[in-house]
Amino acid sequence: MSAEATKNRIVETASQVFAEKGYDETTIRDIAALADVNLASVSYHFGGKKELYRRAVEYLLEDPDEVEMFTRIQQINDEASFKKVCREEINNILECCREDSKMLNASKIMSHEIYQPSEAFKEVFLPYIRTFMKEMMALLSLGLPEDTDSDKLFLRTFMLFEICYHFGMKVEFFKDIFNGRDFVKENEQTFGDMVFDKFISELEYNPASKTVISKYFNSNMTMELSS
Repeated sequence: MSAEATKNRIVETASQVFAEKGYDETTIRDIAALADVNLASVSYHFGGKKELYRRAVEYLLEDPDEVEMFTRIQQINDEASFKKVCREEINNILECCREDSKMLNASKIMSHEIYQPSEAFKEVFLPYIRTFMKEMMALLSLGLPEDTDSDKLFLRTFMLFEICYHFGMKVEFFKDIFNGRDFVKENEQTFGDMVFDKFISELEYNPASKTVISKYFNSNMTMELSS
């Protein structure tokens, strides 16, 4: 096996183990054993667990074929295109939790980090969360007055994400309730429509808001998300 193939195998395996056990409970030995490589190989390619975690998160979250949100927002020019992109983003969040999606492991890692942040959280995972929230805030801001309070915008964005994310992550919970029935998959479209009606349908595309969205992309978003 080539060095590049070994590195890829280690990263893919690490993404699975981190997803199941979380950063703190995962050891390099766990990953090496499952990847069928020796410990020295992991250390040689990645140096330590934190760097391997970073690479695993990158592997799960980075999509070379994905169109950047800023580009998609710039292409919005009316009510129909605004609502279309919003609906697509709701779909994207729900799809992250599908069993056949690579993003499911990313979602599991995020669950570990939300409920028990690791030492690597701020350095490795938090930048992705901040970027996602800024992009979603920029999108939703197009349906609100340009002087909308940023805290209220953040709360709207956060609630939309949390509702979709937690519904998608409850696959096994609903299967237990419905005796094995894949309730989440069967109702994903209906649930997405309900979320859209609750958070998006009342919004009206506001072209003037395009003049202020750059702050969500160009600024270093603090936890306070101050204007």
